[in-house]
Amino acid sequence: SGRNVSRIIFHFGMSGRFQFTTEADVHKHAHLMFRTDETPAHVLSFVDVRRFGTWRPLTESDGEEWSAGRGPDPAFEYAAFRHNVLANLTSSVFNKPICEAMLNQEFFNGIGNYLRCEILFRAAIPPFSKARDVLQAVLAAEDDKPKKAKKSVSSSSSPDLLQLCHDLPHEVLALKDGVGFDPDAAEEKYATFLNWMQCYTKPDSTNMRDHGGRTVWFKGPAGSLAPK
Repeated sequence: SGRNVSRIIFHFGMSGRFQFTTEADVHKHAHLMFRTDETPAHVLSFVDVRRFGTWRPLTESDGEEWSAGRGPDPAFEYAAFRHNVLANLTSSVFNKPICEAMLNQEFFNGIGNYLRCEILFRAAIPPFSKARDVLQAVLAAEDDKPKKAKKSVSSSSSPDLLQLCHDLPHEVLALKDGVGFDPDAAEEKYATFLNWMQCYTKPDSTNMRDHGGRTVWFKGPAGSLAPK
C-alpha cells in the first residue's frame, strides 16, 4: 500500500486490554488510542485502569523477536513449555521458592500473580516450597509415564503443576462472560471470574509478601522458604 508500518509491543499488566468503540464511548482510562479515518471515526484504545501496562515501539534492533527472554507459552505451546522447565532444573531460578520461580517469564511465560496462586492452591503445593524439589517430583512422576503421554495434555483428575499452568489459563479464557481479571467490568460479569477463583484474595486465604514484594495468597502451610 506504500504506507509506513510501525510495530508496537504491549504488556497488559493485570488489567490492560483493547477496546474498539466510537469516539463518544472511549474509556476514561484509555491511554493510547488509534483512530480510523472514516466518518464518524472509531477508536481502538489501550485501556488500563491500574496503569501496570506498558508499550513501546519495536525497533530494527529487535528484529523479529517480539519479547526476548520469554519461554514457550504454557497455554498454546504446552509440550515445549514443559520441556523447557524440566530440562533446565539446574538453573539458579529453581533455587527460589516455587511461587517466585513461577513469575520468571523465561520458564513460566504468561503466568502472573493470580494464576500462580490458583495453580499452587489447586496443586496443593505450599507456595514457599523450593522450586527444584517441586519440579523434580514432577519429573520423577513423568519418568513413570508411557513415552507418548509425556508430550500431551493429560486428562488426569489430578494434573501436576505444569499441566495446571496450561489448564487454568484455558479455564479463564472459556469463562461464560469472557471476563478475566477486570475489576472495571460490569459487576454481574466480573462475578463469574471471582467465583472461578478459589484462593486469590479469598477471605479464608492467608497472604504474605514474597522476597520480591509481591503478595502471595494461599491456604495451608507457607513452605520452608517463607520470608522470616
